[in-house]
Amino acid sequence: MRVTLLAAAICLCFGSIAAKLVADYPPAPPSCSSGHHSGHGGYNCTDRPATIPVWTAPPTFVKSVKNGKRYLGGSGDDTFHVVHLYSETDDLYEMGFALGQLFPKEMNDMFDSIEPWLVGMLEKSVPWLPTWLADIVVKLGADVAIDFVYDITAPYIPKAYLDEWQGIADGANCSIQKIRRVALFPQVSKAACTILVAHDNATAQGGVNHLRALDFDPTSYVADFASVVIYHYKTKPKLANFGWIAMTGVLTGMNDVPMSVGEKKGGGNHHMLFEIPGGLPWMQMLRQSLELDSLTAVNEYIVSRDTANATYPGNSVQIHLGYGDQKMNKIIGYQVGYNYSKPYHWDTHPAAPTHPVFPGIVYWSKNDDAHTMCPADMLKAQYGRIDAEWMAMYYSPNDKTGDTQVAGFDLQQMKVWLANSRKSTTNTSSPMCAYYRQRTLLDMKALFAESP
Repeated sequence: MRVTLLAAAICLCFGSIAAKLVADYPPAPPSCSSGHHSGHGGYNCTDRPATIPVWTAPPTFVKSVKNGKRYLGGSGDDTFHVVHLYSETDDLYEMGFALGQLFPKEMNDMFDSIEPWLVGMLEKSVPWLPTWLADIVVKLGADVAIDFVYDITAPYIPKAYLDEWQGIADGANCSIQKIRRVALFPQVSKAACTILVAHDNATAQGGVNHLRALDFDPTSYVADFASVVIYHYKTKPKLANFGWIAMTGVLTGMNDVPMSVGEKKGGGNHHMLFEIPGGLPWMQMLRQSLELDSLTAVNEYIVSRDTANATYPGNSVQIHLGYGDQKMNKIIGYQVGYNYSKPYHWDTHPAAPTHPVFPGIVYWSKNDDAHTMCPADMLKAQYGRIDAEWMAMYYSPNDKTGDTQVAGFDLQQMKVWLANSRKSTTNTSSPMCAYYRQRTLLDMKALFAESP
């Protein structure tokens, strides 16, 4: 049975959907649907729809304030916020204040909404948390634990980012603690995720294509706050963070160079989360890296963090990173930990039976090494014709990766296929996982060009 995708425009009174039917791509390899390891890891949704629609209309205007504009992207049950922030002097307090003014309710509500889930997650995670942090979670609660994480990371966070948090709190008239807790809760959470970056002969047009699939618990209902926040900097690359409103930094990112970045927990130098006394939170690290203008600069930035006396403080958690740079037409992956980094090119990732190497592709599947041949079989079959649409519409649902977020970046065309998991207010008969939900096609060239 064919599982995806023939573009067919269906005009509706509120926009247009390109309905994905059954013709463009071949059936999924048998390895993607056979055996008890198929789809193992993450949330493992089973409610697969017959088709996956794509919403193509641009975001609609909602409101504006000084230094900020709010739009709504997507349609129906699959909407998300699109935000434009401005400052003549790149003042992040001003941008943060505008963000707070645009979303006063959401800024006040987000941590309160996810806190019960976060408490449950951390209590279940006590075995893998450092002993000192586990003790705080058990005795004092998740909020106190995250406040302590702030205390030990704040000295390493750029002042401009701290100013933004204060600006958000002031603009929304809410507690600065709520903003800090939302910004830092990814530090104490776990996710699987997929990194897949391809270019050159591996892709259909030779440009950089990048899949970031976030395998994070969708029952946290962070999708209620899904957003794309665009910083219209004057003195450095414009930057888009694909994440959740109130959570600054970069969860999934793209700038107007264009470059892209995605992460996956794990890797590094075998230090557990926060065994070390402090460091820069990983989302702030990704943000700093996308404020640079080339992969050459990114590499220098990451390598400079490898020693305790480096110009930049060490990263505070162990993660994998995947980067693409269309201007240089280069891709790279990293393992990053405290005072440690290791770059990976397509030919330097160790091969394994379920992880063969492909020229022009850097990838980590959600289970690394993969539990089945599904990822490898899909890449082999599509090699030379890979693009961001295929990544988001075919690879992601067939490997069941992207529980909470799917983002397929075509850097050459400046397009993004974006999906988020089900909201708490959505009919429970619809799919929970982002990889089975509607995609929205975003024109990033137009979004980066949005005037104040």
